Amino acid sequence: MILTARIAEHDLIPFDLLRQKHFPQDRNFLRAHMTMFHRLPGEYVGRIVESLQFVAKETRAISARLAASVILYPAWHSQLKALS
Repeated sequence: MILTARIAEHDLIPFDLLRQKHFPQDRNFLRAHMTMFHRLPGEYVGRIVESLQFVAKETRAISARLAASVILYPAWHSQLKALS
């Protein structure tokens, strides 16, 4: 199970352009995205979803800025830093 963040459409545009330019076209079938957790244990999907729904209800949207960006084949990795 992979958890990604929801990103506003207007914020995705520059990342989509970078992805189209640098990511192998034969593997470029997703829009730009931010993976928060990779390989969450699928056998706990119920508990994970329940916890995330609770946190999402209690948490406002997070504003962030791009802190760093680098191409690490096969992906473009960006570091986001939350704004206070």
